[in-house]
Amino acid sequence: MIYVENLRKEFKKTVKEPGLKGSLKSFIKPKKEIVAAVKDISFDVKEGEILGFIGPNGAGKSTVIKMLTGILSPTSGKCTINGKDPQKDRKTYVKEIGVVFGQRTQLWWDLPLTETYTVLKEIYEVDDSRFKKRMSFLNEVLELDSFISSPVRTLSLGQRMRADIAASLLHSPKVLFLDEPTIGLDVVVKDNIRKAIAKINEEEHTTVVLTTHDLEDIELLSKRIVMIDKGSKVFDDKITDLKEKYGQIPELMGWKYNEVMFIYGFSLIPKALDHLFFDNLWSVGYFIVRKGDFDKYFTRPINPLFHVMAEKFQVDAFGEMVIGIILLSCSLPSIEVEWGIGKLLLVIVAIIFASFIYTGIKIGTAAIAFWTKRSGNITFMFYMVNDFVKYPIDIYNNVVRSVLTYIIPFAFTAYFPALYFLTGENPLFNIGMTIVVALIVMTIGVLIWNRGIKAYESAGS
Repeated sequence: MIYVENLRKEFKKTVKEPGLKGSLKSFIKPKKEIVAAVKDISFDVKEGEILGFIGPNGAGKSTVIKMLTGILSPTSGKCTINGKDPQKDRKTYVKEIGVVFGQRTQLWWDLPLTETYTVLKEIYEVDDSRFKKRMSFLNEVLELDSFISSPVRTLSLGQRMRADIAASLLHSPKVLFLDEPTIGLDVVVKDNIRKAIAKINEEEHTTVVLTTHDLEDIELLSKRIVMIDKGSKVFDDKITDLKEKYGQIPELMGWKYNEVMFIYGFSLIPKALDHLFFDNLWSVGYFIVRKGDFDKYFTRPINPLFHVMAEKFQVDAFGEMVIGIILLSCSLPSIEVEWGIGKLLLVIVAIIFASFIYTGIKIGTAAIAFWTKRSGNITFMFYMVNDFVKYPIDIYNNVVRSVLTYIIPFAFTAYFPALYFLTGENPLFNIGMTIVVALIVMTIGVLIWNRGIKAYESAGS
């Protein structure tokens, strides 16, 4: 289905010397440098196969995908998909592929999904009967019914990703390119999207090229992976072979496997608590303030902040919590820790206050919307930093450790509390400072919220 032979892509880069003289020189007579982003890569993908296409940031994954989809032209080499050249046969070729580029939505921001899909139906020349049948199938697989009449701008990240996948599949493509389809999603939504991809592949024999940094996506969906680094192919084989060769890592910077599992599991529980009770704060940053929907909170005899937080109970957080508990339970038999009533109480206290750190950061960043109208992206940026503390923070350099401890203190949501339970060392700092940091973060978040409410300007009718 997909054949790639000696594919290469070079970019010209202007080299600028320092200072004003260098700027003038580069403007008049620029010095060019050739940078090879992709270096003579070859591979093929069979019809109906799900290929995991992985590598570190800057490895050239997206460049390869853009050449395969016809967005970029290769410097040399060739690729054909279902017998077509992506560059020469663009108009006919794109009718046979579907593409999802992670955070870059192909949906119209202010249109309801139903209208978006109708527009795409006309673009891809899908007849009425086929469109109706296709939408019925996509509704069933991706569960679009609950939000299909909503404008795209009001959708959560998980809903928008499902909607994007549906848009890419509307015309029944033979090949589906998925670039980071689960990035930034919670555990339950990730699982639902993985199941949908697997079902579509199984029922329609769609060939899928999956690019991701989440190895769980690869393990659950792909049997074969192509790995690239610095533009060159470094591995092309079954994922089981990769595990056999490189999967046995007994320690990570002195941390044993089960200790890392304990920290990872612990990190999920306070995050899940915040997700369960206070997830509606995301809506403040995305649309409640922008649309003027915050007006209703002023007309009721309840504290607006409490009202917003209490309005929504996010049940899918239970999945994240269960996984955290399972990981903790699996790690404990191999860890020499003496558990008593006192230590179990400290676990509960640490988890509660760690969840307040998530909530405090979310309150403060959501409140920025009172000045800027939208702050969802700021909340998302801060919130995603927590991925770093799923692992021991001493594996990072001093700058990252300082940021995670003193600036965006997510280290106190997992690493420091877990460090005490694993080693028994310094409870005053590891547990005590978790409580202090949680109170400080919550206080700052509430203060920003209270100042923001005074700046709220409502919206027109």
